[in-house]
Amino acid sequence: MLRNLEHNSQPHRAGRKLARISPRIGPRFPVRLRSAFNRRAEREALTLTRQKDAEMLRAESNRRPGEPTVPLSIGVYLFEGGRARLK
Repeated sequence: MLRNLEHNSQPHRAGRKLARISPRIGPRFPVRLRSAFNRRAEREALTLTRQKDAEMLRAESNRRPGEPTVPLSIGVYLFEGGRARLK
């Protein structure tokens, strides 16, 4: 994440910013639904990362000889913060 921020804060050529998706913060998410939500989010994240990994591998194997390359990563994060609220 820090690399993304550093990259995006540097002077750049048009169209060179890394993708950035704003996080959704649910400040009052019900504790009773958390486990099921986590399981679904993990399954969906695994599907997404596998699809993107396959796409990146195809691009790497089909690149032109001598074509410039760059390391590229994708990640999905689920954060839980603070204490559970009673109300």
